[in-house]
Amino acid sequence: MSNLKMRPEHYETLKTAMLAKWSTCPDITPETYREQEIGKDHAMRFRWDLCYASVTSRWICDTLYPTGLNDTHIDSALRQIIREA
Repeated sequence: MSNLKMRPEHYETLKTAMLAKWSTCPDITPETYREQEIGKDHAMRFRWDLCYASVTSRWICDTLYPTGLNDTHIDSALRQIIREA
């Protein structure tokens, strides 16, 4: 996580929420998205769908964006969370 712009406490909150949500539906994976042709960038679509299923868009807007993060920064964190899972 060292190169991420996201604050460590926000990363941990997001990671905990996403892994908890994913544990309720472990059969849904980036490969599932690829096989079913969900989205153009299947892995990215999976990351963001899992993110929005795990935390509210209000939390993202109120917590992450005010710290100067943009979607690219958030996606980097989401990618890292999936790698660590």
